[in-house]
Amino acid sequence: MPELPRSSPGFEDLDAPESEGELLNGTEGDLKNETLVGYAVDLVSLGYGVPPTIQEQLSVHLTAGDDLAEAVGKIRLDPRHFPSTAMEEWGGYTNSEDMARGYLYYLLHEDKLSRIGDRIKNRAQIQDKLGVEPFSASTLRRIEKEDYLEDSWKHDAEERLREVAEAAVHELHDSDVEIADLRDPEYPETVSDGEGEYPLTLILRDLRKKTYPYIRFNRDKSVTHSKDMLLRVLASAARDYVHLTTAADGLKYKHWLNEEDIPSRWTLGYHLRKVALEGWDEDTEAVTEEGADDGEEEPDTGARQLGLDEFDDLDEDDVEDLEFRNFYEVIEDIRDMFLAANQELHNIIAGYGYYDGQNSVAFDTTDVLFRGDPETLGARGTKATRNASHAWQFISCSLVGADAPAILISELVKNSGDKAAFLKRALWMADTMMDVNRAYLDSGFYNEDSVRALSEIDGLGWVMQAKQSADKLDEMMDYAIENEQDWQATKWGVSDFPPRHNLFVMESEKKSKLYKKEPDDPKDKWIAFYTNIDWIADNPDEEIDSDNLTEEQREKPLTPLELAEDFRMRWGIETGYRKVKEDFLAKSRSTRYYIRVYVFYFAVLWYNMWLAANVKRADKLGIDLSDDDVNYPFRGPEVMRAIEEDPVDLEIGETEDLSVIDDKLESFDSWSEFR
Repeated sequence: MPELPRSSPGFEDLDAPESEGELLNGTEGDLKNETLVGYAVDLVSLGYGVPPTIQEQLSVHLTAGDDLAEAVGKIRLDPRHFPSTAMEEWGGYTNSEDMARGYLYYLLHEDKLSRIGDRIKNRAQIQDKLGVEPFSASTLRRIEKEDYLEDSWKHDAEERLREVAEAAVHELHDSDVEIADLRDPEYPETVSDGEGEYPLTLILRDLRKKTYPYIRFNRDKSVTHSKDMLLRVLASAARDYVHLTTAADGLKYKHWLNEEDIPSRWTLGYHLRKVALEGWDEDTEAVTEEGADDGEEEPDTGARQLGLDEFDDLDEDDVEDLEFRNFYEVIEDIRDMFLAANQELHNIIAGYGYYDGQNSVAFDTTDVLFRGDPETLGARGTKATRNASHAWQFISCSLVGADAPAILISELVKNSGDKAAFLKRALWMADTMMDVNRAYLDSGFYNEDSVRALSEIDGLGWVMQAKQSADKLDEMMDYAIENEQDWQATKWGVSDFPPRHNLFVMESEKKSKLYKKEPDDPKDKWIAFYTNIDWIADNPDEEIDSDNLTEEQREKPLTPLELAEDFRMRWGIETGYRKVKEDFLAKSRSTRYYIRVYVFYFAVLWYNMWLAANVKRADKLGIDLSDDDVNYPFRGPEVMRAIEEDPVDLEIGETEDLSVIDDKLESFDSWSEFR
C-alpha cells in the first residue's frame, strides 16, 4: 500500500489506516470527524478502500451541528456507492447531481414536496447550502414518479436515495440526535393479524412524546406511575365519556396491564390539583405518590405541596383550608403549558402547508355545565334551559373553512371583560403562525370592549352576530319585510363606541327552517349582523353591473348577503366543538375549576392530535383532506382507543422550557386591562 498523502488539512497527526476495513469503519474518534469524510473519499482514487456511504456522511455532518441543507450539500456523491449512470437520465432537466441533492433533502425533510421545491427555487440561502442551481417542485415530482425514464434504464437512483434517506432517518432517531426539520421514520404498513403495530399507534406515540412533557405535574423520580399511564386513565374516560373512577376500573381488564400499574382517579386528581396550590413553583423534597416523610405526624395544610397519602387523609373542609394560588395565575400557567404542547402539533400541521395563504378564524364559547354552589370560583350563569344554573365557560379561537381546522387557543373566562382580552391575545398569537384576514364571532362578543379590541387589529375584517335588543333593529326589519327587501343596513355603534361600522338585518335560513308554519311575528325569522367590512350596494334595490367594477370594488362583497354566507363558515367551529365534546372530553363532576380546565384542555389537545395524525397519514397515503373530515384516515374515537390500548408505557419527562411559544407569550400581556 503506498504511503498516504498528508495534503488534506487537519490530518497531520492522523496515522495511516492499517486496512481497508479501518478506513471504511473508522475508529471511535475518526469517522465521527467530518473532515475525515472528505479525506477518505479522496483516497478512493489511490486505492485505499471504499468511501463512507451517504448515510455515514449524513450522520457525521448532522451530528457535527450542520442543518439538513448544509449536511446534504457537503455529501460526496462518489461513483462507488452512487454510479454516475444513476443520474444520467436526470441531466435533461438540470444538473443531475443538483437533482440528487435536492431530492435527498426532500426525502429527509418533514415538509411536503411542494414546500421543498419552493425553497430550492426561491431561497438563495437554501441553494447555497445545498450547492445547487434553482429548480422547481415539478422537477422533484418528476424524479419521484420517474415517468420520463426509459425502460432500458436499470439503475433506480430514486429508490437508492430513498433507501439512504430512510436508513439515515432511522439511525438519527435511534441515536436521539435532535435535528431540526428531520422527518419521522417510516414504518412498514401493518395488518390486523398481529404482524405489526398500526400506523395510528405509532404516530400517536410520537405525538405524545412531543406534547406530554409540557404538561407538568412537578413529580420526582420516586413516583409509582408514569405520566403516560396517568393520562391513559383520562384518555379512557374521554373515549367512553365516563368518570375517571369508571375508566380506571375498566383498564384493569387490559391483559397487558397489572392492576398495580393502573393509577386511581385520586392519584390523577392529586397531580392535577397541585398546580392550584401555593408552592407550585417551589422545590419539594419529599413529595411523592407514596406520601409524606415517615416523620410527618399530620397533614400540613400550609404552602408545601402535599404527598398523595397526605391528600388522601384530608376531608373536604381540610382541602378548603389549603393555601390556593390566585385564580388568574393558575389558569394562565395551565394555559401556557397546553399552548406549548399544542404548538408542537401546529408545527406539524403547518409543516405540511395547511396554514399557508390567508386564513379565517372563528371565536366561540362553550359551556361545561356545573350543578353546584353558584358562588364556586370560575363558574358563570348559563341558559336556564340547559338543566343547570351555572357553567364553566371556555372561549376558543379556531381555524374555519380549512382542511385541518385546528383550535389555536382556549381559555376559561370569568367575566365578559375576559372575552375582549382573549380576542387580542388570540389574534396576536395567530399572527405569529399564519396570515389571518377574517374573523367570525357569535353574539356573546357583541359588546363595547370586544368591538374596541377588534378595532385595534389592523387589516382584519370581522363579522359578528348582533343581539336583537334595539328598537332600531325592529324598525329595519319591519321596513325590509314591508317592502319585500332581502336586507337593510345602517351605520351603528355599540354602547359608547362611535357608529363607525355596519349593522345589517336579513332573513335567517337557519331560523326559517325551525318554523313549520309562519310565526306570528315575521321578524322572528330575521337575524342581525355587525361588521367592519363595507360592500358595494348602497341599498337592497340597487342593480350592480359586475363587469364594470374597479379593481378595488372587486375586493369587496356586492351585498351584505355575501358576508352572511361567509358567516356560515363560522359554524364549522361549532362542529369542531361537538367533536371535542363527543370524542375527546372526559366526564367530570369536579367542582374545582382547575380540574375542569385540565379536562377541557386535554380534550382540545387530543382534538389537535387527531388532526396532526390525519395530516401525517394523509401525506403518507397521498390523499387530500377535506374540511368536513370525510377523507380523514382516522376517526376521533380511533385516536382515543389507540391511546388507551397502546401496550407501550412511554417514559415521558417534564420540561419548564416554553421557548417553543416565546413569540406567542411576547405577543400579548398575561392578562389585559380588561380584567
